[in-house]
Amino acid sequence: MMKNLSIIFAVLTIGFTSCTDVVDLDIDEKEDALVVDGRVLTSDSVQTIRLSRTTDYFNPQFPDYEAEKNATIRFYENETYIGNFVFNDSTNRFEIAHPAFVGNSYHIEIETESGESYRSEPETIREVSDVDSIYYKKEQLTDFFDSTYSVYINAQELPGEGDNYQWKVYLNGAYQNQPDDLTFFNDDFVDDEYIEEALMYVLDEDEFNQRANANNEVEVYIEQLGITPSYYDFLFQLSQQSSSGGPFAAPPAQIVGNIIKENTDGQRALGYFYAADIDVSDTIAIRK
Repeated sequence: MMKNLSIIFAVLTIGFTSCTDVVDLDIDEKEDALVVDGRVLTSDSVQTIRLSRTTDYFNPQFPDYEAEKNATIRFYENETYIGNFVFNDSTNRFEIAHPAFVGNSYHIEIETESGESYRSEPETIREVSDVDSIYYKKEQLTDFFDSTYSVYINAQELPGEGDNYQWKVYLNGAYQNQPDDLTFFNDDFVDDEYIEEALMYVLDEDEFNQRANANNEVEVYIEQLGITPSYYDFLFQLSQQSSSGGPFAAPPAQIVGNIIKENTDGQRALGYFYAADIDVSDTIAIRK
């Protein structure tokens, strides 16, 4: 018999921007490095990648990243060449029209305009479970805060250890990507359990009033992604770095992604190219 399990997921702190998880990384001044931000999702018919070059991070005259527009990106499914990504000026990203499937592996090869070659380590998509329900409660989580609107989901964790999850929250259609908004989790202690009351997001009264639409509602839905163990480890590294600040903290170490520079002794680009299955919850309206 499945046991009911109540879990409140701790939010792991990460700096992200845009719906495709652009990562803000701590880098040395004037360091020039390739940054890869790409993904393959089973929900999308068009897959996307953003390539950029780091610039002088501390120079306010310039953006933190400059787009790498003239690279060649080859796309592979199960080690078979599919085609090249094409740069889209309107989105500032490379795109390819191709569906993705559970059980298949995906990787890319990159040749930059300056002649550098990179290859991502393959990512095999693992099935993600469905979000059974999404709901909210108006409650007081602790004695130190006023009443809040707490958003929860229920879901069945699939049998077989090794499942890893990422959740994305959308309020009135906008992806919530502030440093404390990203959550990820694995099934080390919940394999094949029914997960109840997994806390996804909390709005206080002030945030509700700021976000309420013309109907005095805040619409919410959740994306549940099944990610690979390697991408989970990458996110964990990010969370460790972002939470290690303070006057006595050690200098940040370079976060290890899955983009390897060819013909070098293990050098890597910054960022990650990941592949994931995805399920999207129903949309609910939070009301006073």
